[in-house]
Amino acid sequence: ALHMRVVALLGNRRLCGIVENLRDQSRVRGSYRLAERGMLAQSAQEHVPIVEALIAGDAGAANSLMIEHLAYARP
Repeated sequence: ALHMRVVALLGNRRLCGIVENLRDQSRVRGSYRLAERGMLAQSAQEHVPIVEALIAGDAGAANSLMIEHLAYARP
């Protein structure tokens, strides 16, 4: 829910649809499985500095943190 709320703040419905589709595909493919991999708490904690960077308007930090945050979804 947090991911889609952040994307929705951009006001781009097409982008929201694309991101939602990618998230759905990742779930179907089983990329996440965070609980099984013992990464659920870590993944949830990564949201805090991302949101802090967004609030601070630090796009560079938010970008870097998002890249790290999404690394777990790579095969």
